[in-house]
Amino acid sequence: MKFVCLKCETYMTFKKKKKPAEGSLGVFFECPSCQSRFSMVTNPGETQMVSSLGVQLGGRTEAPKPLEMTR
Repeated sequence: MKFVCLKCETYMTFKKKKKPAEGSLGVFFECPSCQSRFSMVTNPGETQMVSSLGVQLGGRTEAPKPLEMTR
């Protein structure tokens, strides 16, 4: 999933994630062109669903492993 800045139509970049409350998750994004920012806050149910799917926030830091998505 990617987010696009409405001001300049540039892909937003991931900045950081925080846990503002028990079970919740806050994710912060910024536009590299105009520095517009926004945050997304999930409730505990959404946070649990994302975790159970194995989704990693913030993009990759290493190359995908062979058969990574196979369970």
